[in-house]
Amino acid sequence: MSQHDGRPPSADWVAQEMEQMLRECDALLESHDEQLRRLRKAIAEIKAEREVACGNRDRAQRVLGRV
Repeated sequence: MSQHDGRPPSADWVAQEMEQMLRECDALLESHDEQLRRLRKAIAEIKAEREVACGNRDRAQRVLGRV
């Protein structure tokens, strides 16, 4: 929906455009929020795995007498 006749847009047209923009922004925000939730979960899992690997590494170094 666009204005091509050179007249200022009507209030109804502006309202419809803003409602559409709100819907698009809400959908994008919801999508990004879901992506952020998944990323935070993945980061937490990686951090937990890293802690285990660090612990295993430390134990191996102690056994080898390198600490």
